[in-house]
Amino acid sequence: MRKKKNKSGSTSIQIIDKTGGTYRVIKTLGASRDIDEIERLVQLGTSIINKADDNQPRLFTVKTETEQAIENFCQGLSNNNIRTIGPELIFGTLFDRIGFNKVDDELLPPHHHRQARLSNQQA
Repeated sequence: MRKKKNKSGSTSIQIIDKTGGTYRVIKTLGASRDIDEIERLVQLGTSIINKADDNQPRLFTVKTETEQAIENFCQGLSNNNIRTIGPELIFGTLFDRIGFNKVDDELLPPHHHRQARLSNQQA
């Protein structure tokens, strides 16, 4: 559900679906400038979303404590917190096949430094 500010100054309450990275409006419940009416529309939307019958499962299920803990942990992660393990397996084999392991040149950084630069380009 989302609250969307309109150019007129009112707020629209919509039930939306995000599939494949795009938002699709399922239903517009209404629009208002009155805070009480907006809250009523939000409660209506919540009841529609939570309503389940035999043919339609709930759109948003209640999460268990474990699921919530995992979600909280994952939300705190960013790309800077994640490191790949195994660039040596890929780049080491590739470098050896190309013949870099036979190059003995002071101008080239050591083998593991080249691999680190390829696998973590922020370094």
